[in-house]
Amino acid sequence: MSSHAAYQHILYEARKLIAARPELADFAGLPDADLPFAEPEARALSVAELLPGVADLVCRDTRDLTRAIINALPFLRFEQTYGVTQVGAEYLARYGWFNLISPDGPFLSDTMRISIGFWGQGLFYPEHWHTPEEIYCVLAGGCELHAEGCPPLLLSAGESAEIASAQPHSLDMAESPLLAMAIWRGEGLRVPATMSEDRAPNSSA
Repeated sequence: MSSHAAYQHILYEARKLIAARPELADFAGLPDADLPFAEPEARALSVAELLPGVADLVCRDTRDLTRAIINALPFLRFEQTYGVTQVGAEYLARYGWFNLISPDGPFLSDTMRISIGFWGQGLFYPEHWHTPEEIYCVLAGGCELHAEGCPPLLLSAGESAEIASAQPHSLDMAESPLLAMAIWRGEGLRVPATMSEDRAPNSSA
């Protein structure tokens, strides 16, 4: 399997999931199937070794996308938004994400960004914010979402939640690991999330 084929399979399954879930389709529309592709250089992180462990923590609608991601692991370019001084070494060892669609690729779009993120069980993603509106869809595992002005929300595989522009929010993975698809729309698709505090609860540095 080539890198392009691996990403194309993920895009196919992501489009299938979005089409099956009205809340996702209504948020940003169904991505085109023939978006231009800019092949990324694969970048492995230790989080890739943990990802296969969520294969059974799925629901019917998210199973195929999760499997496509796991099968594509050798080709994915994993990123991390934060550094050790912000979140600590343990957090970085069990966290990572990759873009599927963005202005910078691998599938190119100036109107939406789709990223897939993983957090190990026991991690807490501290309060952060970003200019684009967002919808999370849990692919495997789950979390407790805390968003400013809203009651805490428990999310499991197949469930989604919207985040408003610049709305501070956090994710608690106390009970299970989390594999989630995040769709962004609006201005600032290239601008990473900003942590609300300089230091996070996970940091022991």
